[in-house]
Amino acid sequence: MAHNTNAAGQTSTPYMINKVNMLQNEKRKLNISLDDNRLFPYVEMKAELISESSGSSSVLSIKKNNSDTNWTVEISEKQAEGKYRLKVTATDVLKMTKETAVGFEVDTTLTNIPVIELKDSGTKSSGSTDAQETTQTKPGFMIRNIPEDIYKINITISGDNNDYEIKNLEDFKGGSKEWGGIQKDLEDEREYSITVTFTDKAGNTSTNKEAPYKIKKIAPFVFKDPELILDPETDSGTQGDFKTNHKQPVLRFKNMSQAAVTALKITLTPEGSDSDKAYTYTLTQNESIDNKGNEYTIELIKTTSLKGQDLFPAGKYEVTLELTYENNEKYKIPKTLSQSLIINRDKPDAVHDVKYTFNEEGGVKTIKIQGEKPTKTDIFIQFEGQSEINITKKGNTSVFDVEAFETTQPWGQQKSFTLFVKDDIGNQSENTQVDIPSPLPSLGIVL
Repeated sequence: MAHNTNAAGQTSTPYMINKVNMLQNEKRKLNISLDDNRLFPYVEMKAELISESSGSSSVLSIKKNNSDTNWTVEISEKQAEGKYRLKVTATDVLKMTKETAVGFEVDTTLTNIPVIELKDSGTKSSGSTDAQETTQTKPGFMIRNIPEDIYKINITISGDNNDYEIKNLEDFKGGSKEWGGIQKDLEDEREYSITVTFTDKAGNTSTNKEAPYKIKKIAPFVFKDPELILDPETDSGTQGDFKTNHKQPVLRFKNMSQAAVTALKITLTPEGSDSDKAYTYTLTQNESIDNKGNEYTIELIKTTSLKGQDLFPAGKYEVTLELTYENNEKYKIPKTLSQSLIINRDKPDAVHDVKYTFNEEGGVKTIKIQGEKPTKTDIFIQFEGQSEINITKKGNTSVFDVEAFETTQPWGQQKSFTLFVKDDIGNQSENTQVDIPSPLPSLGIVL
């Protein structure tokens, strides 16, 4: 039996027609081929068309073709949509009969109009005719409103000579399917029209040709590295070095790109033995300082495992950012900072091997101090009631790598002073208290 306009082809053997588009021919001619080699040939065929929905039946005209094993049955009228059974009775020269039947379905309509859209995109304007923008040269799409009896999907894109065809759709679910099969790159600042055509298993088609989907390829968005620093209020020691001894550090995130950061995820992973313990912070755009996704404040003590009164654990942390940008498309970009966050509250060692030489000349009392200090520290002197003085600082620069130090300071009427060191994070050593002798000795005093 010929399958005529059945788009899906023969799906069972023998002679099964799943769907037939009855509108394509005024008369439906179905060929019946005899597949058995009988000693006594058939001399008569009778055909009956039975509607499975109504139960009504009609006798059809059937005639023998030139071949001894080929007959033709004609369905002379357009049949209503539904399932049918064609029963054929064959009689040979000995008046012996044999029956067979084939089921088919009349399907003449396809009401699902194709819908296609960019998989991840939005438009600058809400107008229905505006083209959706994409920075991708080969973007992905979602095809929606797919009928259950879909056979194939054809896609054409203006400026692209390829006729994209999607078959093997038996496993799709939910009326939608993702497609990313573009072969020709989209060009910047160019608008494209996309036409989609559905073909069902009966050969019926529907298309969005009257209102094709429009997209516009725009230049790729350039992302700039964001800024992540310690909040100045919790950045002890040297500002901007990503080191602190603060009890409850706070980070400040600043977006340097034009597109808003709609979601921010920061993970602090301790380096070393505690690397399996990580702290994760997730914020959304409405939690940003300006509610526009440009600046965020991250309080490290606010985690499920830490309480407000606790110290954030000291250590060296690898910092990983996962940023979700939205610039007509959503981009999720992971980034690990090259600079680790260091939280250190350990006190440095105090000064040692210090020699104090007291002197008075012309009524001016001075003290010469010589000694050694730990590396990566500055040494400070503080007289009672006065501010601390960094005696190893040259100009505005700390001389961290120099161990030996020497300074001469006036001391006036003071009776004592304190020496201590601070590291680059701001941690302070134990104080070294020095009493000024009276009367002054003629020689230096080594403590």
